[in-house]
Amino acid sequence: MLLGAALPWPLPHLRAIRKTHAALPHHPSAPKLDKWILAEADFAYKRILDNIGPAAGVRDGVVIASPSKGDNSSEPDYFYTWTRDAALTITSLLPSFLPESYLSPWHSVWSTDAPLQRSHTNSDPLLEGLVRSYISFQAKLQRIPNPSGDLWTGGLAEPKFTVSGAPYMGAWGRPQRDGPALRALALIPYAHWLLDRGHSSDLAYVRRALYDSHAIRQPGIVLKNDLEEVANSWHRPSFDLWEEVQTRHLWTDAVARRALQAGARLATRLGDHGASGFYAAQAAKLGEHMQSYYHASKGWRAFDNPGRRTGLDAAILLASLHAGGGNATEDLAPGTMLSSLRQYVLSFAGLYETNSGNWTDGWLVGRYAEDVYDGVGFSGGNPWYITTFAVATTLYRAQRDFAEAGKIDLDDNNAAFWSDVLGPAGHFVQWEAGRWSAGTAGFERAMTALGRVADAFVIKAARTMRGGRMSEQIRGGKGRGARDLTWSYASFLEVKRARDAAKAAWGRAREEARREREALRRPRQ
Repeated sequence: MLLGAALPWPLPHLRAIRKTHAALPHHPSAPKLDKWILAEADFAYKRILDNIGPAAGVRDGVVIASPSKGDNSSEPDYFYTWTRDAALTITSLLPSFLPESYLSPWHSVWSTDAPLQRSHTNSDPLLEGLVRSYISFQAKLQRIPNPSGDLWTGGLAEPKFTVSGAPYMGAWGRPQRDGPALRALALIPYAHWLLDRGHSSDLAYVRRALYDSHAIRQPGIVLKNDLEEVANSWHRPSFDLWEEVQTRHLWTDAVARRALQAGARLATRLGDHGASGFYAAQAAKLGEHMQSYYHASKGWRAFDNPGRRTGLDAAILLASLHAGGGNATEDLAPGTMLSSLRQYVLSFAGLYETNSGNWTDGWLVGRYAEDVYDGVGFSGGNPWYITTFAVATTLYRAQRDFAEAGKIDLDDNNAAFWSDVLGPAGHFVQWEAGRWSAGTAGFERAMTALGRVADAFVIKAARTMRGGRMSEQIRGGKGRGARDLTWSYASFLEVKRARDAAKAAWGRAREEARREREALRRPRQ
């Protein structure tokens, strides 16, 4: 069964999911929180699939932003397909389909000599049909002239289309250059997976539908077209992911850089060495420019010239989550993100009546403090699920990275963050040479506190859900604006996976520290 229309529902491992599930208790124990997160992740997964293809009342492979059609004054018309939202949605489904080793294609190394011995067992094999339907529809969109241009003149940066595939002709914030990069990042892992699976039909599909090394741009080769668009247009201004400001943006540059790094590796594997060198060179230039968004005294800012805005924006965290990982500044390394996360969250102090106490108790946060879009009109900004989950996911990712490194490095940039997170306990934690090492009391307390704060943001958002449903925004303790926003559900899957990875990594770190302590206690022979 190839097309999304043929996907049976429920899928086998989700047969027990109801339309809603139990609310989270007011002060959940760790087991109850674990259980609720698992149930909500399954529910979010189903809601995502309900917003794709015939289940949403559209053709195969179409990812709608939301079922809201603007039929009443409380809902906007989001019944469109955005290139960005669709790509991020497909990316959120990939871990249910591909082994983890494929999911950061800018880091992974593949050999052109022989297929790697990778696991090809996936939990949801039927998702491959959905991915191919998505690719087919994206190929159609790439061929359509639109207000931003056509396949060769900038049309790939057109942000949204009608669900039938026709261009949206109204006034909009265009171009948005993150779309082609995000679509490339969604498809490159699948291309590598097909090359490793190695059927003759797989290789033919890659060259026919994704990447033809003998062409530069042509209708039908979705991935190659996107990489060429990104490589040749990254230096041009773009509207941001919130579709409001036209300039150069950290988010757009970060995802473009990762797409080109990953594209260079894929091009090398396919023997397209000229393109590989070009993509890598452009990625290096992007890396140089990205350092302009980081200020030693202020941390990260979302764009070059904030103007009346501070530049503290959820886009900073989202750039790290979708295009981060590494040790250099331009890699959005965790050590450079924690101070910026604190500044971003504190920028909402006093804005939303639902927040009280310290930020480390869990706050709802929005896109940026100066926001005025309320989900329907412009009466004042609200918290978003996407952005609140971005805080939690960033903290879980940092917890995982610290566990795997076996240390937490401390400096003047993150001192205020750790002072807030540890609270009074921070005054009693001893550390040497600016570091907490695995197995020490300081490391244990810091890791425990990090997980507690991340959980607090998840719990705060959970309190606003009704039967697990998520809209775009939150006001008055309930959903606001576009209902069942696909990206909101996708962001929850990222929270759950990041939390699972952090718990697993910390468990391994604790076990390793325990063995080292036992080894030191053993008498010498």
